[in-house]
Amino acid sequence: MSFSSNVKAELSKRLSELDGELAECVIYGVLLYCNHVGTDGIKIVTESADFAKVLPPLFRRVFGADFDSGSGISVGGKYTVKLTDSGALRLIFDKYGCDPATEPSLRLNRAVPRDDDGAAALLRGAFLAGGSVTDPAKRYHLELRTNRYHVDRGMFSLLEELGLRPKSVTRNGSYTIYFKRSGDIEDALTLMGAAVSSMEHMNAKLEKGLRSSASREVNCVAANADKIANAAVEQLRAIKRLSAAGRLGSLTDALQRTAELRLNNEDASLAELAKLAGISKSGLAHRLRKLLEEAK
Repeated sequence: MSFSSNVKAELSKRLSELDGELAECVIYGVLLYCNHVGTDGIKIVTESADFAKVLPPLFRRVFGADFDSGSGISVGGKYTVKLTDSGALRLIFDKYGCDPATEPSLRLNRAVPRDDDGAAALLRGAFLAGGSVTDPAKRYHLELRTNRYHVDRGMFSLLEELGLRPKSVTRNGSYTIYFKRSGDIEDALTLMGAAVSSMEHMNAKLEKGLRSSASREVNCVAANADKIANAAVEQLRAIKRLSAAGRLGSLTDALQRTAELRLNNEDASLAELAKLAGISKSGLAHRLRKLLEEAK
């Protein structure tokens, strides 16, 4: 299962615990972000088997409404549930203060979520119906998408009031509210009731940071090793040129000892050579530079 599927599974399991106003707020979030709401009925399409399974008992518990027969059957990996009973539709629309007959474009009724808990429950339903979140091991992205402008604007304001920092974009008639900062995503997941998924997101971020840090350290070590090796090669070539030209014997005793030390320890670092020579790194570096100058 994808990370997004796991989040929806976690949220769906908690729906069976809800009743009263919180359950009503969850359903309202679902209606605002589902595929179709009109006088002809409600249609909800989801790829989450867990969500499709809890929808019928949730609607039955809150409104005494039953979905149409055949609802909840998987077709091509998607589950579709429909409610067309006119009596149940009227009850639902009256509850949320909407009338698709006179106002086809839904908008968020701010009187429905009476407090922050209700707003969080509404967010949970909205995410289940129209949200997704990317695997944090790949990148950080959580979004809510709808084709209803007023719903998008109402939800954006609601999220800000809840202390979140959403961003939005419009593409081809689709309105998307999204989060790209890992901390914002974790806050949103926790708020809507997916505490376990929020912790998993946080752990994935930490692991990614550790891997990145380890990678930088390995690259740094490799770069230093290359630098040491290249310097040693250059020094050895200089010493061999001096030897071939018969000039080593004319150098100072200190430079001759340094040349011999390098020839006998081709792979040693500057620090290792300095320790063998019994002098400081800066002192040995000065002698090696003198050898390079003599060779030129």
